[in-house]
Amino acid sequence: MKKLLFTFTLILTTFLISIGQEPDNETDTKNADVFEIPDVHHSDEGIGGNFNFTNIGDQFLIGMRLKPELSFGKIGFGLDIPLMFDINTGKFRLDEYKDGIGAARIIKYFRFGRKKKDNVYFRIGELRGAHLGFGMLISDYNNSISFEKRKLGFEFDLLFKDVVGLELLYSDVNFSSLSLFGIRPYYKPFGATEIPIIKTFEIGLAYATDYDKSILTQNDSLTLRTNYFLDKGINSFSGDMGLYLLNFNFMRWGLYGQAGYIQKVKSDSLMQLINTINNSHIQNYTNGMGWAVGTDLNFSFVGNLLRINLRAERFWNSDYYISRFYNFSYELNKDARILSLVGSHSDQGMYLKLGASILDKVILHSNIIFEDKINETHPAEIYLGLDLSNIFEDITFYTSLHQAHVTDFIDFFEFGDETMFETLLAWTFYEAPVIKLQLTAGVDFKWTYAFLSDMNFEATHYVSPFFSLNIPLNKEEEEHIEGK
Repeated sequence: MKKLLFTFTLILTTFLISIGQEPDNETDTKNADVFEIPDVHHSDEGIGGNFNFTNIGDQFLIGMRLKPELSFGKIGFGLDIPLMFDINTGKFRLDEYKDGIGAARIIKYFRFGRKKKDNVYFRIGELRGAHLGFGMLISDYNNSISFEKRKLGFEFDLLFKDVVGLELLYSDVNFSSLSLFGIRPYYKPFGATEIPIIKTFEIGLAYATDYDKSILTQNDSLTLRTNYFLDKGINSFSGDMGLYLLNFNFMRWGLYGQAGYIQKVKSDSLMQLINTINNSHIQNYTNGMGWAVGTDLNFSFVGNLLRINLRAERFWNSDYYISRFYNFSYELNKDARILSLVGSHSDQGMYLKLGASILDKVILHSNIIFEDKINETHPAEIYLGLDLSNIFEDITFYTSLHQAHVTDFIDFFEFGDETMFETLLAWTFYEAPVIKLQLTAGVDFKWTYAFLSDMNFEATHYVSPFFSLNIPLNKEEEEHIEGK
């Protein structure tokens, strides 16, 4: 009787929601602009660059970085061209032009459209917060752990006639090896209709693999890093489905479910290591599976007064499975990530993601994934980003922290090999009339991976006082909008 009552209530609720939705002749993706919260790592479009004196580890450098960013409708691109010299030796610093894609690293990004907002989306260059589908395999993924050794990845999302879609991600256009590759065909059976709720239903299947054999070297001779446990690759699969139950102009609410499967990594190097460890759980390492259900809420209160993007997910993992395995920490050390998979136990936990904007002045992005029992074997992984640049007209301030191994409160503030940190504080002290040329001074601090003078590639601090010149090409348009 209880099951019958629950079923009847569910059907009635769905019906009421369906007839209660605001009529909208546009596709379900159009309202997404209302809820969009800008990236913490924003930058004004314009032509300019930074003049800076900095130290990377124990090296002292002087020079400049040319960093133009432009957009034309759906098309946008940015460059990052380093011109740095070592103060002690007087030599031009070539490290950013070596290994992998080499000089192509100056391409910060090139994009067309916006993901899940346009039927055609494409981006090549630096990937931040990338995901595949609802994120069971690839989620909050960054393809570069170092601003010096940026990778040139690409992703696209194509939706044909609002029904059949294809997502694809490739982390590194470096054809010396097959790096992280993900693909997800998806189907929206009612996407071309105008049926509320039902038209948003989406089902997809994803596959991710990585055979990364790239080798990081210094001076073209000394091998510093390689991925030993990927000699035979890693393969994983997932299926997901979801839909929006509410799709108003001020609120969107969706539900989704997904399942994942990671095959046993059959690396010879990994098997040799496992055989030396006297641990029955590790000795029995095999395939793993996971399941998850979640909800996605986008809310806008009185225009831009308050906007909230919230995702809450409950997951259940078997032994040898980690939810959202390919996340921001994956590129930090792929071998270490695989070892954590080998030692993982069945457990359950939560994934929470929050974006918040107050009057477009205070911007917050954060996410955390943790299991119910947080310990050294099952640490939490946290990202926090804060942008206060729009509070004051001439002040720029934003900061972001990725921490991949947190077992207690203190770990959140301890920088190490599983940390990425960036903060920028700057003051635009002069703007020339007519041409709007801006002069800005400030300080930039990063915790990132870089080559040190002892020829090692390690996580280290990067401190840079800088002086920048920039002509923000979008400033007049912004002033016109504000004037309205």
